[in-house]
Amino acid sequence: MAVFSPIQLIASIPPVTRFFTAATVVLSLLYLYPQWKSEASYPVPYLTLVPGSSLFYPWTFFTSVFVETSVYEVRRHLCFKPNTTCNTILQLVFTLIAIPPCLRYLERLWGAIETIKFIVVTATFSNLIAFGLNWIEFVLFKNADLFLCVASFLDRQVLTLF
Repeated sequence: MAVFSPIQLIASIPPVTRFFTAATVVLSLLYLYPQWKSEASYPVPYLTLVPGSSLFYPWTFFTSVFVETSVYEVRRHLCFKPNTTCNTILQLVFTLIAIPPCLRYLERLWGAIETIKFIVVTATFSNLIAFGLNWIEFVLFKNADLFLCVASFLDRQVLTLF
């Protein structure tokens, strides 16, 4: 009879997947605590991609992939203030259910080095593109939050219909 042990389960997970999962848990909880305690709009700009601060914290182009925030958090700071702690934890749980099996498959298929390259390239380039588009939006419209508030306004209108 096989004995199930959490240590055996953790030992069977490839190293990059284990690191990615641990980094996501640690940095997401590290982000959640100051957000919960502070009334500042972005209490931890050195972990997530904030267009006005990312020039001063260039590592956020990579580290923001490990931090789970919520869409509701963006809306909270821009237009209205629902409770975001539950939403962020729920999103973290869904991430921990979906990402490790996918990364485990990719790491066994590609190897550790190729998986690291994949994570770095997809995280960094997508954040650089988002950062650049936000600056273009700011230059053209002089309002970097324009599309975020419109999306929030539309969501509120849809919610009032139901």
